[in-house]
Amino acid sequence: MPKNWWERVKFPRNYGKTLETIDSIWQLYWPKLLQHKEKNRLTKMTQLRMRKLALRTREKQWSWIRLPIHFSVLISWSVS
Repeated sequence: MPKNWWERVKFPRNYGKTLETIDSIWQLYWPKLLQHKEKNRLTKMTQLRMRKLALRTREKQWSWIRLPIHFSVLISWSVS
């Protein structure tokens, strides 16, 4: 069965150790081009995750200030 031809491998959360794991496991079975593609894919996912984490921490630094209605009207008049 084709579904049994694949094996799921849980990678470490550390980026460097994950690259080493890809090198050690994949060099036995896959050509260099596929290894390189998988490393690029991992790098892309890691960068995306880091950007999301940076945005999440930056959003938490802001705090909203609740103003009375007459202040918000003054602010909107001064802008337009």
